[in-house]
Amino acid sequence: MLLRALPRVNRAELIVALQLLVDNGMMEITYRLKAPEGHLLEGEFEEPDLVPDKLMDRDYSGYVLKKDGTVVSGYRWETSGATA
Repeated sequence: MLLRALPRVNRAELIVALQLLVDNGMMEITYRLKAPEGHLLEGEFEEPDLVPDKLMDRDYSGYVLKKDGTVVSGYRWETSGATA
């Protein structure tokens, strides 16, 4: 998604920049569950296997099962442990 939003940015340089932010504690990789309809559910998890088997849908109408959704990775700004 970020690469689509920044089409003139070199892909390799962006990947290196993101990895440097992670390596220096300025960002963290997190995992979330995307519902079959495409929206992200509440909760961020440090590892994909820590995503629960079911999460409440965003409108609280019921649960979305992990097996029916998609575990996706993303980034969270985390400045507390920054080394740079």
